[in-house]
Order: sequence, then structure tokens, then C-alpha cells
Amino acid sequence: MGQIGRTVAIAIGYLLLGILSLTQLHVNHYVAGFWLPSGFVVALALQRGYGVLPGIFLGEMAIATIFNQGPLWMRVGVAVSQCLQGAIVYWLAPRLMKGKDIFASLTNLWGFLVASLIAGTVQTLI
Repeated sequence: MGQIGRTVAIAIGYLLLGILSLTQLHVNHYVAGFWLPSGFVVALALQRGYGVLPGIFLGEMAIATIFNQGPLWMRVGVAVSQCLQGAIVYWLAPRLMKGKDIFASLTNLWGFLVASLIAGTVQTLI
């Protein structure tokens, strides 16, 4: 599968998880109590790197368009913040871990958790 195919597959996966979150795990029409795509972003970024970010961006734009979540500039901002979450995890986690296997040691687990917490906090503040 080429880069375009991977990007489309990631966007579709992100879109499906977003739809599930907004339709089944919602507090109201626009707020999900639990955002499943965040875990998808973190896992993909850690395993595949920066190459997953275009698919994440497209998936978030599709969700924002389907659910009509504000003007275009706001949709782009949210999509960029989701990509930033993945980029931060990909950049920070390897610096805090001793390898890619999260469960290989307690150090790796804590490194991953800290990287995910920082990335999620930055993503939320944008």
C-alpha cells in the first residue's frame, strides 16, 4: 500500500472512531465524553512516525465537516492540534523510553505515559 492508500486508510479509521465517539459516547452533539481518536493518534504516531499526520488531519477535517463544527478556520485549528499531539508523542516518547516497546520496562511505560500526557495537554490548550 502506497502513501496515499495509507493516508486514506488512516483518515477513514480516524473518521470512524470519531463518529463512534460523537454518536455513542457524547455528552451533547458536539462534546464526546471520551475521544477514541486520541488513542489512535498516539499509537499510530509512535509506531509509524510523522507520515500518519496527513491522514489524521484529513480524518479530523472530515469529522468537523460532517458534524458542522464551526467555521473553516476553527476546523483547521482543531485538525492541526490533533496532528500536533501525534508529532509531540513521536518526538518526545523515544527520548523518554529505551526502545519502542512500551511494556518492555517500567521506564518505557512511564516515558510513554509522560509523553502522552504532555501531548494531550498541549493539544487541548490549542
